[in-house]
Amino acid sequence: MSLQTSYLSWALSLSKGRHDSTAVFLAPTRLWLLLLIPLLVGLYLLMVRRKRNRSMQMGKTMFDLVIPRDRTWLRHLAVGLSILSLLTLTLAFAKPKDQVSVPRERATIVVTIDVSLSMEAQDVEPNRLDAAKAAAEQFVTSLPPKFNVALVTFAGTATTLVPPTLDRGSVTAAIRSLRPQASTAIGEGIYTSLAALAQAPPDPDNPKAVAPARIVLLSDGKTQVGRPSDQAAMAARAQSVPIYTIAYGTPDGYIDIGGRREPVPVDRAELARVSKISGGEAYTATSAGQLKEVYKDIGSSVGKEKVDREVTSRYAGFGLGLAILAALGMISSVPAGRDVIDLAQLATRRFGETKVQAWRAWRKIWSRWRRGSRRHALESGEIRAKCGCCQ
Repeated sequence: MSLQTSYLSWALSLSKGRHDSTAVFLAPTRLWLLLLIPLLVGLYLLMVRRKRNRSMQMGKTMFDLVIPRDRTWLRHLAVGLSILSLLTLTLAFAKPKDQVSVPRERATIVVTIDVSLSMEAQDVEPNRLDAAKAAAEQFVTSLPPKFNVALVTFAGTATTLVPPTLDRGSVTAAIRSLRPQASTAIGEGIYTSLAALAQAPPDPDNPKAVAPARIVLLSDGKTQVGRPSDQAAMAARAQSVPIYTIAYGTPDGYIDIGGRREPVPVDRAELARVSKISGGEAYTATSAGQLKEVYKDIGSSVGKEKVDREVTSRYAGFGLGLAILAALGMISSVPAGRDVIDLAQLATRRFGETKVQAWRAWRKIWSRWRRGSRRHALESGEIRAKCGCCQ
């Protein structure tokens, strides 16, 4: 595939918004102006080639012997930077936009906590349930004030202790009062959380708007009773409610039942499957410190959303920077006026004023001949009259 074909395909993909990056354009039809760039490059290369051919035809002049070779590479670099600047400014002209993270104004978060007997395991100090209560309380208080928060607990059955509310005090008070119960029903906890979301109060500024919802579920075991958790996760997915699961505990956890140790290892597989089916994320924590970090990470995730924002200034800034560099390169490639005068004086001292004047006349006549006045130049006799070396 040729370079021109590749460039055209790339420009077409940009104009249709199918580029690999997340950036798209509000005015993609303006990207057709990118097709002018290879034309400008071709025109510049043609001019360079014509200048090289003309120099080869004329050969070295008297001034070429005393004037140092110009910094051609610097001029080429300036042209290259100009082309890149034009490319970037054209992209800016097409009004690019990108996804940026901004704080959510409203949302409903259901904090769902496993209160089964296995949460009394002391592999996490002081035990799993007490550490989970402290971390959940900190998580609730860190959420934005306009977020509605609900509290659901589950063991053998699930209960909505606090429906969605802006009152953080009632939620934290309910968290402190949690007590362990028998059995584990993760699926029932999810279904009850979905039912709690239906109780979320509407936005007073926009009653018809539906605020985004998330379920943050903490557990250490696998389903023992009730409906399957996979089925509940599919129901959450159908309602566009992602579930963030936290598998809390270690494989060495146990509880004491009648003087007998009963192993209660954490089951990460089921919770990971629930999060994947619902479109959420799965986390693990084996200590109180890790659990607080997990809740903090989830808070950052649910507290922000990605929106499309125009980023024209970003592209325009790059284009302006490249244009400034191109201008500096072009200025550096032009010799100063004092240097030109010194070179002319050097040519006069080396070859004599008569030969320098004769050579200037020759260049003038040569230019006239190149423009089609060859006959007039030959008949004028100016070459022999002014060039003593030709007599």
